[in-house]
Amino acid sequence: MGIKLIIADDHEIVRNGIRAILEKEPDIEIAGEAENGLELIDLAATLKPDVIILDISMPHTDGVRVAELLRYTDFQPKILVDSIHDERHFVDKMLKLGVSGYILKNASATELVTAVKRVYSGEKYLSPELFDVVMDDHYPPSGPDPALVERETYIIRNICRGRTNREIAADLGLSKKSIDLIRSQIMKKLQLQTTAELIKFAIKQGLSELE
Repeated sequence: MGIKLIIADDHEIVRNGIRAILEKEPDIEIAGEAENGLELIDLAATLKPDVIILDISMPHTDGVRVAELLRYTDFQPKILVDSIHDERHFVDKMLKLGVSGYILKNASATELVTAVKRVYSGEKYLSPELFDVVMDDHYPPSGPDPALVERETYIIRNICRGRTNREIAADLGLSKKSIDLIRSQIMKKLQLQTTAELIKFAIKQGLSELE
């Protein structure tokens, strides 16, 4: 059974671009499109989609209000925000409303597809460019052992297995540059300098099978 999806954006050219990308995926069904918040609410109630790709800046009820209202529906769609806004207050607000993912409009086709499938499967997805935006709020530095988000844990495990950033990027559907950035953020957050130190940390935390 495919992923039933609605695209909500007030710009037709954006909706067409998203549709063109996702229509190539055999397990994704574009069930409908909405150009404003009110239209989306009505459409979602009728179609009961699995995933909604949601813009924030829309007329007649914006994406923030839509996300608030959809929290009380009986079908509980996964919401993937697709926005030009990378400011902390936007990202933080949407995450607190329980959206499943947040990507930027300049995301690649590969990242868009990956994000849709990840949120549908119950995972959270955040564009790598947004890590610095939310990390201080959601994962404040607290010594050498702060909490790690799921993707960071995955990357650490694979570094311990000796896999390259390029190989990890291929697994996650991201560019090597994105993995380079996330890896750098991991090292900074854990206050580590070398890969050897990272592996020792992973062993102590039970994140690696190495002994």
